[in-house]
Amino acid sequence: MLQLENETTLFNKRLQSLEDSVFSSNSVLESLLNYQISLETQLQELIRTNGSATIPIKSASKIDFVPIKEIIYLTADLSYTQVISKNHTTILASKPINDFENFLSFYSFYRISKSILINIEQVHSYNRKNNQVIMKNKDILDVARRRKADFLTVILPNEKY
Repeated sequence: MLQLENETTLFNKRLQSLEDSVFSSNSVLESLLNYQISLETQLQELIRTNGSATIPIKSASKIDFVPIKEIIYLTADLSYTQVISKNHTTILASKPINDFENFLSFYSFYRISKSILINIEQVHSYNRKNNQVIMKNKDILDVARRRKADFLTVILPNEKY
């Protein structure tokens, strides 16, 4: 009987020690995760402020280096992407629009529909009646109904929709 009580006490001590270890590990993991999030936020801010001013765009025969601020919008064309820039050139890139969206998410780009990614800084106006964006180059682009509310919060962050 005494041996059973000793084994139970020993088992409870080991169990408590394991629980303490797990709790300590969770605390360490949580602090590491918070640190990683902080580093990612700082990296995004550095990229946004000091990052590459150009983006390489691979087409079938060459690689164009286009200043990011020169890009007005991008449109999906099957597994290709058309990049429309300020100097009225269109580059057909051999990458899907999702790849551009991932890279340009650190800048002021927003996906207004399944096939259009716009540079918010190149928006001239927004027509609420027709749910269309007029870009600075005078191109008119439709905003998807499902993305309208989110788009409005992006261009007017202090308003509620």
